[in-house]
Amino acid sequence: MDRKAAYITNVVKCRPITLHEDQPPTNRAPTPGEVVECWEYLESQITLVRPRVIVALGITAVARLLGPGAQVGTSRGPGHLHGSIPVVATYHPSPSSLNRRAGRREMVLEDLALAKRLLDAPDEALL
Repeated sequence: MDRKAAYITNVVKCRPITLHEDQPPTNRAPTPGEVVECWEYLESQITLVRPRVIVALGITAVARLLGPGAQVGTSRGPGHLHGSIPVVATYHPSPSSLNRRAGRREMVLEDLALAKRLLDAPDEALL
């Protein structure tokens, strides 16, 4: 897929970090409050971009788009919508996520193939 055909955004609009005394800062998952603070901005991006498919990468995106309590493992596969937009849930592609369990990389590739099939489907097939 041509990179120009994809729009990449994030649930939060700044990198959440934890500061440690005498150590470099480390990345962390955003808090529920940080996600809520940025939600209106993300919704505006979705409205403006009008994506044909949303790929939710990781638990933060999956839980926000599919609802509290949604888990990546049980949300994989077709059938999810954000409004009228199909949502494909998958694991975050970071090395720490992909190396956590055997076969996870293959699962992400399967999920991306599903997203591609949805993109290639005629518009009326997405309804």
